[in-house]
Amino acid sequence: MQTKPIPKRLVVSILVSLILLAVGHVVQLNVPRIVPAMFLTYHTIFGFFSAIFAIAIFLTFYFTQEIRKLKYNMILGSSFLVVGILDLIHSLSLPGLPFSFSGNPESAAWLWLLSRLLFGIGLLWSFQVGREKTTDFSKEHGLIWVLLILITVLILALHNVNLLPELLTEDGGLSNFKLIMAGAGLLIYLYAIVQYTENFQQDIAPGRVDFLIGLWLLIFSELALIIYPYASDPMTLLGNLFKVAGLGFMFWSVFVKNVRLPYQTLYEQSQDLRYSVSDLQSAVEVSTWEIRHQNDLLAKANDKLQQDLVATRAIQEAVFPTEGANFGAIRFHFEINPLDELSGDFINYYPIDQDHTAFYIMDVAGHGVTSAMLGVLASSAVVESIRRESSDVNKIKPDQVLKQLFNIYNQSAFPDEAHLVMLFGIYHHDTHEVILSTAGLNVRPIVIPSGQAPMYVDIPGGFPISRLAEFVTPVFENYSIPMNQGDKLLLYTDGLLEMKRPDWDETGLFEFIRQHHQLSGEGLKSQLSTLVNETHRDIDQADDISFAILESIL
Repeated sequence: MQTKPIPKRLVVSILVSLILLAVGHVVQLNVPRIVPAMFLTYHTIFGFFSAIFAIAIFLTFYFTQEIRKLKYNMILGSSFLVVGILDLIHSLSLPGLPFSFSGNPESAAWLWLLSRLLFGIGLLWSFQVGREKTTDFSKEHGLIWVLLILITVLILALHNVNLLPELLTEDGGLSNFKLIMAGAGLLIYLYAIVQYTENFQQDIAPGRVDFLIGLWLLIFSELALIIYPYASDPMTLLGNLFKVAGLGFMFWSVFVKNVRLPYQTLYEQSQDLRYSVSDLQSAVEVSTWEIRHQNDLLAKANDKLQQDLVATRAIQEAVFPTEGANFGAIRFHFEINPLDELSGDFINYYPIDQDHTAFYIMDVAGHGVTSAMLGVLASSAVVESIRRESSDVNKIKPDQVLKQLFNIYNQSAFPDEAHLVMLFGIYHHDTHEVILSTAGLNVRPIVIPSGQAPMYVDIPGGFPISRLAEFVTPVFENYSIPMNQGDKLLLYTDGLLEMKRPDWDETGLFEFIRQHHQLSGEGLKSQLSTLVNETHRDIDQADDISFAILESIL
């Protein structure tokens, strides 16, 4: 891993600290001890500032722990709380104060030593843990453990100090034990700095330089406080100054990372969001205008399309034959119920001559305008097919008409995918018979003899009219049905069988016809029409529904 350059601020801070330490040493050699009143004043002030910085750092970690849940923050924050409270009590335990927790110099010395050792251990522990590990240990439980440690330390230092080794000599100087323990604490600090510096090389986060400067200032604080021979020497003033400055730098680092930087980032993001929202509003306004404009255009186009569909529907209905038309001995009734505005089903009937009447029912694949237009063209093709076969009217057969229609269809420019199915018939007035042929219409006509039960007519299915002449040579067959007076013939498309009724299929339709077979053609048509309308009063059709009734009236 590449070593990152040492920040200049850190180098400058260390150099300035060394210079101050050297100057302080010179001053101590030439200036007598500080008078007790002045010593107590500055010592108390520095102690209060140290405690305030340390407790502020703890509070920052404490109130952000619920969000970050870092083990590092919990240990480090607890360490600052310990040193902050012990520094405060230490400052209030010095002899000579008007109010004091102890007044015993040994108690004050032990409070100072234990706070340094515990703080160093906490720093080292947190740096060893690292900044990535999280913990589910609640901050409240951590606070309880800190309070237990503080109570234990206070009981020992304030009320059982006589059980502990002496830290001060009889003339107020430092004992060898205290020097050894203070040196051990200094080594812990140094090792903690080494550990922190290694982490620093991996991640230069905002404010970490300030925290490292604070650690070095605490090192110089310990040096200044160790090398003084007496508590009232001038060097102690410099040591306390280093301590306050170090904790101040560390507080600034923690504040920047945990409070200021998140809020600054949040503020910048809110500003960016405000600009983004403003841009978004402008874009929305432009887009809304464009959408409204497009909607207006679509509405106008839709209105135009609806008008065209209405006009086309009127034209299509004009092509349909007259309802209830009579052709000699027969009468036709029919009804077409389109799925959409336009129908893909077609029904037509017309006289070929005075002895022959042609009729057909057609179902074009698909729905809508395309199917409707294709149906109109196919109807014209049917007429053309009859014309080509009409050299001898008596010889015109439905199967030949369908074959001719198939050929015309394949010679025309109909789309390859378009096709239709149909049933074509011719009524012979002289013989009173109907001859039928089907081109793929997959529903069976129903013959209703006068005064007798209806019956299905099984006509060979034939082949749909489609552009498949190069692959198929279709065969169409004729089927003859005698039509006596009062007989009826029901023709329909598959949409009639696809109505959304319970138990409705080919059997259901046959049962319905059986129940109404004695009605006239007009009456039967009316009953079927009512059935269709009632069925689809609240639900949509599945397909075009069309039917025709041929009735012999003479």
